[in-house]
Amino acid sequence: MNDDNMKKYDEAKSALEGLVSQINIIIDSSVNGADPETCPTESGCSSCGGSCSTCGGC
Repeated sequence: MNDDNMKKYDEAKSALEGLVSQINIIIDSSVNGADPETCPTESGCSSCGGSCSTCGGC
């Protein structure tokens, strides 16, 4: 990408995707009985695609 605006957009998009991923992990943990104040905000799995239905485990 040569356009500075597209670079900024891509950086902001990546940051937002990371935040949404953290929120989803907190929600999923809470639904499964974890305390939302103390549950992890990262999956701990670098290959996590966000869909638990296709997860083979980490």
